[in-house]
Amino acid sequence: MSSTRKLYAEDLEIKFNEYGRGYMHAQNVEGSKGFAIWPLSLSAEDCFGTKIWSLDIPKPQVWLEFEVEDIKKASEEMKRKGYKLLLDSFEEPYDQIVSRFLSPE
Repeated sequence: MSSTRKLYAEDLEIKFNEYGRGYMHAQNVEGSKGFAIWPLSLSAEDCFGTKIWSLDIPKPQVWLEFEVEDIKKASEEMKRKGYKLLLDSFEEPYDQIVSRFLSPE
């Protein structure tokens, strides 16, 4: 068991659904609609199609998810404001549609 998984799943007693390949998601964390842990290699594969994070893009340390009514409209707005989307309206295997971008810093 990874130290991250031990911290959140055992020590903090967060009940996760496990989707394989190290991705764990919880919807029972008070104050949030969703909480997830996933390996950088899985994030890279999801964003770039390879298990290695792109060297020209800073590695993420944490992420936030925002639920919106219209993902396409929200994604277009972010692009219009100058943000580069790593994923644009991508449908995950568990039926969630996401767009991903990195903050400027």
